[in-house]
Amino acid sequence: MQVALVRQAQVALVRQAQVALVRQAQVALVQVALVQVALVQVALVQVALVQQAQVLGLPLQPLPAKDACSAPRSVLH
Repeated sequence: MQVALVRQAQVALVRQAQVALVRQAQVALVQVALVQVALVQVALVQVALVQQAQVLGLPLQPLPAKDACSAPRSVLH
């Protein structure tokens, strides 16, 4: 009798753990989706900035190969 109760308790704990892991995975997937939405928004802003620069007749210059953080301020502004 006790063995059966212990087994039932173990099964219940495993199921609870599985449910918790599935919920954590679902939260992580939602967070990934939110990051993807943010990346799309950034891309849309970049497109809008390029279009605005073209309308204003500004020359478009790519940044040098190094990242923007180490680029001189004159390149960024």
